[in-house]
Amino acid sequence: AAAVCYFCYCINVDFSSVLFPDDTYTYCDDYFSTYSTSVLFNFLSLIVTTVINLALFPMMKFLTDFEMHQTADTYNLSYGIKMFVTLLVNTGLVPILSYMDWDTEGILHIFFGGCIK
Repeated sequence: AAAVCYFCYCINVDFSSVLFPDDTYTYCDDYFSTYSTSVLFNFLSLIVTTVINLALFPMMKFLTDFEMHQTADTYNLSYGIKMFVTLLVNTGLVPILSYMDWDTEGILHIFFGGCIK
């Protein structure tokens, strides 16, 4: 219960106490540093995912150019399938797997009963 009260108090404190340190800042110092680190890493993960997604377009075009397609339709279909799969994995599966609670036991529990933090 004390941790909940600590969290509720510190989340309602104005961030001006970070700029102008006082007793509130020293009490909520750990909360502010943990929260700011969490926000920073979430922002960085968005940036990395976006950069990788942008890099996938020329990479998949380069790989599709090596295939010997007889028509433009098969070329576009191959390129579209490659982009769909890589973007699905990068923006869909990677965040799910990175935020999954891996402390659970058993492989079936991970896929059918694992908690996401």
